[in-house]
Amino acid sequence: MKTPAAFFPISAETLPIAKYIDEYSEQYYITTLLTINGSGLSGKDAGYADNQPFVGKVIYSNLQETKDSWKTLLIANHSDRFGGDIYILTIQAIKTALILGKTVVCAARLKPNDLNEIQNEIVLINDHNECQFIYLHGQENLPLSLNEGRLYCPIAPILFVGGLLDEANTLEAFLSISGKLQSDNFNVVPISANANCGLAGIATFTQLTYPEGINEVQKVYALNYLVEKNEGYKHPDLFIVHLSGAIMEYNEIIPNGFGLFSYIISKALTPDFFICCIPCEFAHSKFISAVSEGIVSRFGFPIDYVHISNAIVDGAAILNGALKVIYTTQEDVNNRVATLRSSSVIPVFNLLNHRDLDLLCEDINKQLKENQRATIIL
Repeated sequence: MKTPAAFFPISAETLPIAKYIDEYSEQYYITTLLTINGSGLSGKDAGYADNQPFVGKVIYSNLQETKDSWKTLLIANHSDRFGGDIYILTIQAIKTALILGKTVVCAARLKPNDLNEIQNEIVLINDHNECQFIYLHGQENLPLSLNEGRLYCPIAPILFVGGLLDEANTLEAFLSISGKLQSDNFNVVPISANANCGLAGIATFTQLTYPEGINEVQKVYALNYLVEKNEGYKHPDLFIVHLSGAIMEYNEIIPNGFGLFSYIISKALTPDFFICCIPCEFAHSKFISAVSEGIVSRFGFPIDYVHISNAIVDGAAILNGALKVIYTTQEDVNNRVATLRSSSVIPVFNLLNHRDLDLLCEDINKQLKENQRATIIL
């Protein structure tokens, strides 16, 4: 039986994993979504976070008032766009839940001093109130390859899901495609560098994103070996790899890490399909073709499908050196996709639209079945 869980903090960044935990996790189902005070989300439906359609779950801001509706608190990792307060409030939420005798599963990366303090407090709390703290970063043990020769070439096809911006629904596209193909009876293995995917039981390789530890060459072999090990005991029909982080720099002001981590992933694995997520303001056939040519030049593979996101970059904020995203309506995105389809050489979709998701997965289904037939013949 699954355990009722609360999820903190909900925002446009973390909403995708909060929506899909019920579908993916064998341990938890979400009863309560929690945000920080002052976010403007409290009392609203979760879809309000990034202007999505009605999700059906109301957001709360008071952890203690909701404590009777959940047994486990799932703590998501979050960027610092709420400022330094988000980290402080995360530590406070963890400590409050533990005092209440709850289990806390933490995907947020904590500072060593805070982690030690929490672990010490658990010892004191458990003298009179049983609680448990599970730190996912401490449990991710990537199999490190000792081989630095030829890379392993998987038998199963590989689908990359990435984007010009992380905010362009890349995580949600990754989760929705994986879930739909699994429901179509394909044996899919999703893997991601997004730490929050670990809350849903999805394999992660967040250790490779840390500045300390192994070098870039070792990261390539480690990720390649992770896929080799998974293929050995899961025998998937398809690997779906989430390219966490932008695939290229946005411009000279917003470098987006220059897409370096996506480049490392592309050296470890060669995709058979690539889905690129782009903000809707760039939904023009010439722009998409130009981006695909640039990706071929840099990575060696083209864009096979495009997801048009409802994200719009705030140009005024960029002039001040910040990346700020606002969200248009799904109706607007659907209209842009319908207009673009007649002129774009590369198929375009709105994967937050169930019909478009079905169409994309039908095409991938067809190609996977052809691949299966070819494998049987061989």
